[in-house]
Amino acid sequence: MIETLQDQTNVSGSDLESFLGLSSGSLTTGGVIEGSAIKQTIVASSGDVLSFSWNFLTDQVPSDSTFNDFAFFSLGNTVSSLADTFTPTTISFSRLAVETGYQTYSYTIPVAGTYTLGFGVVDVGDDAVNSALLIDNVSVKLQAVPESMSSTAVAAAMAFGVCLQTNLRKRSYKRQN
Repeated sequence: MIETLQDQTNVSGSDLESFLGLSSGSLTTGGVIEGSAIKQTIVASSGDVLSFSWNFLTDQVPSDSTFNDFAFFSLGNTVSSLADTFTPTTISFSRLAVETGYQTYSYTIPVAGTYTLGFGVVDVGDDAVNSALLIDNVSVKLQAVPESMSSTAVAAAMAFGVCLQTNLRKRSYKRQN
């Protein structure tokens, strides 16, 4: 769980941008006061599919555009919002008031490379109300690479070639005699 704790997180939006390798202003222009994040370096090929499950929880009830905490993920220098305080629709049975429930997100990697994958949750406008992000089932599924011939097919083709060559030699030998 990644969480903002009332008056305790003390990690600024600009510190999060630096930690995740984001451009200055990627988070702070949205009024981010503080937050929490995790990151991992991944290597992916073009066409690979990044997928994960997530659940955003918050105590920001009722929702307020001035204090619109949000959860996000980043890949490289791109930040994508997952949810904000207007998104949750379910009463939470956790210690936080409401949640989205688990959702699945998938993203196709456009260009091969090494990426920083980040997940975060931030307080907007104040640091007085808790919000959290749960992340699960993170995976990068490799793009299926079609094989021109499997090893079984290659072996079968070689065996066929040997049989054909043997038959041609036998016919050639019979004709000569």
